[in-house]
Amino acid sequence: MDFEQAKKIGFAQAKKIISKAKEAGRFCEIRAGIFLASAETMIAEQETWCDEDESKEFDFTVAAYWVTTDTGDEPYGVDTVYELVELFE
Repeated sequence: MDFEQAKKIGFAQAKKIISKAKEAGRFCEIRAGIFLASAETMIAEQETWCDEDESKEFDFTVAAYWVTTDTGDEPYGVDTVYELVELFE
């Protein structure tokens, strides 16, 4: 599933997802195969990736949260609940 296939999420649900993602080291599933994690979580994960990984040098400091997929789409950064809701409209 990619971003275009994701169903619309509401503001209240987006707030819950961001709240869960604030917990250290946690990936929150938004929809099947689509996840949200904090920049801190992504940076910690990135340190464990092999040097050959294409995302090893990705700059996760430019957004507070990151939407990722299990299909290998490039991570998408969001800073607010509003941006997360807009992503899925």
